Amino acid sequence: MGMFTRIIAGCRSLLRRAQVERELDAELQDFLTTAVEHKMRSGLSREAAIRAARLELGSAAAVKDGIRDIGWESIIDRSWQDVRYAIRNLRKSPGFTAVTILTLALGLGASTAIFQLADAVRLRPLPVEHP
Repeated sequence: MGMFTRIIAGCRSLLRRAQVERELDAELQDFLTTAVEHKMRSGLSREAAIRAARLELGSAAAVKDGIRDIGWESIIDRSWQDVRYAIRNLRKSPGFTAVTILTLALGLGASTAIFQLADAVRLRPLPVEHP
């Protein structure tokens, strides 16, 4: 699968989650049906074939989680969940949020000021012809 195709498929799975979930359920059901038919042709009864196919597949939820974790979109999805969780927690405690934002602002401002000073004093070449 080409890179462009993977990007398109990942965007589709992020934007159309319900449809992708239905397609995954249908694919797992088709796999089970095919596995049951194959086992029945090898001589098992229908109940034994269904049981053997389900044991071979394992937990459907675990299989679906494994399939979802393969692509890059799972990283984006988890990151988005983490951002939403952080925003919810910051909204619950406005005092902590204010202190956090103030600390970040002061830290960034101080870092910028120190870099500007170091740039002016040390990093720029001296204004003479042959230093």
